Amino acid sequence: YQRRVRGVQYLGSPAHSNLKFVLESGEDLLANSMIISYNSPVIENLTTNLFQSSIEVQDFSRDAVQCFLEASYSGDIKKISRSNFRDVNKMGHVFEVSWIVDRCYKYFESLTEAVEAVNDFTNQLYVFEEALFVLTRLKKRSLVDLVIKKFSSLLSCSRNFVTEYLRDLSSCSTTSLDVIMEITGKEEDILIRVLVNHLENNKSVIDPNTRYLLEGLKFTSCRSADKSLYGKLIEKLEGIENPCKEDFKLVVGVLKQYNNASFEKKRSNERSHRYS
Repeated sequence: YQRRVRGVQYLGSPAHSNLKFVLESGEDLLANSMIISYNSPVIENLTTNLFQSSIEVQDFSRDAVQCFLEASYSGDIKKISRSNFRDVNKMGHVFEVSWIVDRCYKYFESLTEAVEAVNDFTNQLYVFEEALFVLTRLKKRSLVDLVIKKFSSLLSCSRNFVTEYLRDLSSCSTTSLDVIMEITGKEEDILIRVLVNHLENNKSVIDPNTRYLLEGLKFTSCRSADKSLYGKLIEKLEGIENPCKEDFKLVVGVLKQYNNASFEKKRSNERSHRYS
């Protein structure tokens, strides 16, 4: 439900403002507590029940706070942009302004839908990182689900993005790796290629993120076309010299999974031939 209030021209006017939004710079942005409270139950509680006349907003950019206040006055979020989206969306969640959260979702959805499958890494990275921020900081999956759905629907998009994003595998967070694994889904060969290249470039050292991906493999892409690729990974793992106990257990587990998947694939093919 969108709450429309006329009088945005009075935003910041000392005569009509009794509530200060204190920025990180120390600057105050002025607003009317009744109008802002009408949109936000959190601010209504702070002003009406706790008698606060100022709200600390040092975590948000000036542009985002101004956009949030103007939206609260006008009932429309006209000044949202790629540069202030993160903070405006965060303010919507923090101050529980449901219609702003909904508008931010729709804005982000339009950005995600506009992402191209190839030669569009900058835009792919933007929506991925914004969705990841909301997941890690606000514990909301809604934007991540949009990105996964979009990227997964375009194989070349998921392949190109994941390959480029994991170029520096060691610096990724485990949360980002979880989302990456959801994007690739059954197209596990994408991850296998990344792992083979990473092991080649790091002298077959199993760092924490390599271990994390290896532990997450399901060997769902054991197609004949991917057999040599899986073979390269197994070769790299078998070639590790003097592995520690943990690495040895990991390699043995991966080999076992690979052999089991290969056996199941072979048995499935034999059944198909038998009944064809």
